[in-house]
Amino acid sequence: MSYFVAFVLLFGMALFAWDYSLRRHRSISRRERLSIEALHQQYYSKTAIPLDVVRELWAEVSRVLRVEGGQLRPSDKFGRDVGRGLITTDELDELSVIARKRAKTLGVDLDPKSLATVDDYIQFFARAMSERA
Repeated sequence: MSYFVAFVLLFGMALFAWDYSLRRHRSISRRERLSIEALHQQYYSKTAIPLDVVRELWAEVSRVLRVEGGQLRPSDKFGRDVGRGLITTDELDELSVIARKRAKTLGVDLDPKSLATVDDYIQFFARAMSERA
């Protein structure tokens, strides 16, 4: 009997998480698609981050997390808004590996937990790339 109850509870939790993830993905997919130029203008024009750097980093996050780049926003939180899973996802794990490799190449220390949002990712690596140049 206890195995059955445990199974039902686990199944219910998995179903809830899947439903939440699906609804979250739908809300992102309903967003207006912005070009990278529009995203840069709207969110990064007052920073010193060049368009080509935003384009490179934005494309990386978009590709790895399998989210249309024009529908991502800087405030999207990893693990909540994008890359949502029960605990973690293969996509978030892959992005973490890529981030660590990029940080090593740039010669900077990285605490992946400090990169909570898309903007954190863009800002951290843009700063590291400009210091290296």
